[in-house]
Amino acid sequence: METDERIVHLVTHTDGIGRAAIAEVLELPVPTVMSAITRLVKRGVLTETADAEGRRGVGRRPRVVRVPGAANLIGVLVAGPGHVTARLATYGGEILAVDSLPLDPGDAGPDAIAPGIAWLRQQAGARAAAGRLNCVVVGVPTPFQAGVGSTGHRVGSEPQQMRFPTYFESDPTSALVELAGVPVLIENDVNLAALGERSVGAGAEFPDFLYLKLSAHGIGCGLFFGGRLVRGATGYAGELAHVQVEENGRLCACGGRGCLSTRLGPALLDSVSSAYNRPISFDELLELAAGGEIGPARILRDVGRLIGRPLADVCTVINPGAVVVDTGLGGADEMIAQGVREQMTTFAPPVIAISTRIMPSAHPGHGEVHGAIALARQSR
Repeated sequence: METDERIVHLVTHTDGIGRAAIAEVLELPVPTVMSAITRLVKRGVLTETADAEGRRGVGRRPRVVRVPGAANLIGVLVAGPGHVTARLATYGGEILAVDSLPLDPGDAGPDAIAPGIAWLRQQAGARAAAGRLNCVVVGVPTPFQAGVGSTGHRVGSEPQQMRFPTYFESDPTSALVELAGVPVLIENDVNLAALGERSVGAGAEFPDFLYLKLSAHGIGCGLFFGGRLVRGATGYAGELAHVQVEENGRLCACGGRGCLSTRLGPALLDSVSSAYNRPISFDELLELAAGGEIGPARILRDVGRLIGRPLADVCTVINPGAVVVDTGLGGADEMIAQGVREQMTTFAPPVIAISTRIMPSAHPGHGEVHGAIALARQSR
């Protein structure tokens, strides 16, 4: 009955889904799905009704399969420096509630996430008519390996002084499940956004692509091959931020020298602030560039060139179909993409440079929720 279990698991993590879509997502023959759903509906495990949002013209409305009773909701907690962004959402991607909760920079265990879980439970309880919380997904700003915890951010026996806490020194899933009362999944935050881009964004048409996310704190990268997220042997796959771009450069939090991350984040903002003779935040940099300011626009193209040089080598090795760039602001995405294209043309073989599309994100700054939904559907 493994097929039945897979179908029920998928349907549980949707707002309703058609038979053909189930077959496509689970990569099962349509007749197999048809007979399984008929069996599950007869047993009362699933229901099948006309889609209220479906076709309104001539002909029958499409039918969707659901779990009986109240709809299910998903909680998404994304940790950052000094705060946790908490969202309660439907499995259709609608955000029902969102808040930014303070985070003690010294927290590095389940206690760091506990306030977010309490907030999700409170919000779901207040919206019982909308559905019930059935999964929590936690995004953390470090590489993460299931069963191990965060990897790659220790030198010797003492934690590095980092811009982010070390999430987590061990895998806290069991402790978080106890707090939440529902399944809890933990993933690197950029991997979550990449999953979202693959699920409903610019990466949907590319089984092989790279996702780049640039923020005030540096750069993250997610890798997809054969339509699947690549995490690597220790959860460190896609860490473009830690490719060396400057021999004997500044010491990086990872323990290396001259990493790409040492040229971005605060170092980037320092150069912009000096030109304006006042502190410039990352969000303001993006707004200035999108508003037509020549200097910030050039800075973002330069950032694209800086990223594009090592990226050209990576693309030569792995030959992705696309590179999706996400800064959280669409106009800035395109400026960085311009710089990346220039370096790809210069340093990658022509066949790679021509075949690799460089494109902005379809969901700038908001991919984690869609990624969390995709991750919940994949979990077993």
